[in-house]
Amino acid sequence: MPSVNSYGQNQDILCFSTASFPSYKAHSRYDSVEQTHLKGQSGLICASFEWGSWWQTIQEVFIEIPFRQIVDVKQIVCKITNSTITCGFVGQQPLLSGNLFSLIKASESTWSLHEKKHMVMCLIKASPGTCWHSLMTDNWKADPLVLDEMERNLTIQRLQIENPGMDFSSADISGNYRNGGPKFPA
Repeated sequence: MPSVNSYGQNQDILCFSTASFPSYKAHSRYDSVEQTHLKGQSGLICASFEWGSWWQTIQEVFIEIPFRQIVDVKQIVCKITNSTITCGFVGQQPLLSGNLFSLIKASESTWSLHEKKHMVMCLIKASPGTCWHSLMTDNWKADPLVLDEMERNLTIQRLQIENPGMDFSSADISGNYRNGGPKFPA
């Protein structure tokens, strides 16, 4: 069953195509989060909803929430724990709140406000390599086609990390790519 937003509308869509796989290092949490806006050109796949979108890499889950008006950082409330997130505006109902699909490392996760127009959260997965099927345990599920592309990309990312001398920039994968793809002997 497709996920619906708080307005009762189905919002699962593929917002970007997989042009090519980016270098994993280009999307490290230590780089500018602004680079993540290149996700459409880099091949990252995101699940979009009325409140914003989320996407993932091997080690991280990113959440982007655009705002309709200019926002000051003091207006935002964001609480990140190992199993939950809550974010929104001071004195209002949260824009996004709930139990995460899987555990994260809250102490290493961050959020930031960019150009006073959108908030980006970078959640560090407690179990790197795990493909999240939804953002929350009970909501914001990726459409099956989006999830399939996410799993493909995570498998290619894993292969790139395990084989740094090889170029996977134009790789396409088929066959056994579920749950991170085949495991090869070390």
